[in-house]
Amino acid sequence: MLKIKISYKNEEEKQRALQALSGLKIIKIGKEQVKKGHKNIYINAE
Repeated sequence: MLKIKISYKNEEEKQRALQALSGLKIIKIGKEQVKKGHKNIYINAE
């Protein structure tokens, strides 16, 4: 299992990153965490 962290500033960047991971089997997408100037999301995949 892979644990992946994605940092992004807007929805377009988030969608682009998720599209790049489309070849993996995504098991769980964690809750969005807002930090200073950006957001993080954690993904578990195979």
